Amino acid sequence: MAPLACHYMGSDVLLKFSSVFVKPARTGAATPWHQDNGLWRDGKTEPFNFWMALDPATRENGCLQFIPGSHTTEIVQHVLYEDSIHGELPRAHVRDMVNQFGVEHIELRPGDAVSWHSSLWHHSPVNERARGRIGIAGVYTTPELVVRSHRHREPLPWVLRDNRVCSSFPVEDFDAPNKRKEVLEPFPHADE
Repeated sequence: MAPLACHYMGSDVLLKFSSVFVKPARTGAATPWHQDNGLWRDGKTEPFNFWMALDPATRENGCLQFIPGSHTTEIVQHVLYEDSIHGELPRAHVRDMVNQFGVEHIELRPGDAVSWHSSLWHHSPVNERARGRIGIAGVYTTPELVVRSHRHREPLPWVLRDNRVCSSFPVEDFDAPNKRKEVLEPFPHADE
């Protein structure tokens, strides 16, 4: 994914976030509708988001779903509902968007990957199959975006530096100069 990211982001790329997403069989909650930049709350739409299937991702086992064209919307304030697992887009607004634009199911084979804009509305429903599935996800950013951000976390590892893949261990980190970590207010609770 790093070579594809450099096509959009240039020759210096950092890893902002990475995770393994496990969808156990017939258990767990759906990942609610959200925008990645709505969760990050740093105002940046440029980061490169990706998800790779390690097992088949199908409609039946809770594949990603996108609302076409939603990446052109503003960053919407995310909220917490009583049953939320994390901040999410207001549910009434999601229903309106789905009714207006529909939903694309992102079915993938093992090794297939998808990338999207940070403003894209997406979610993943419950896995209704008898077998779990696993995927990996990440968000790439650039040193320039980190320096410009009003939020700075811990140092971020280099992925590409001067157009070369960074593979040393331990990883070399980029730490933005003179940045303070901003403490975020919690997501507001929804009235619905």
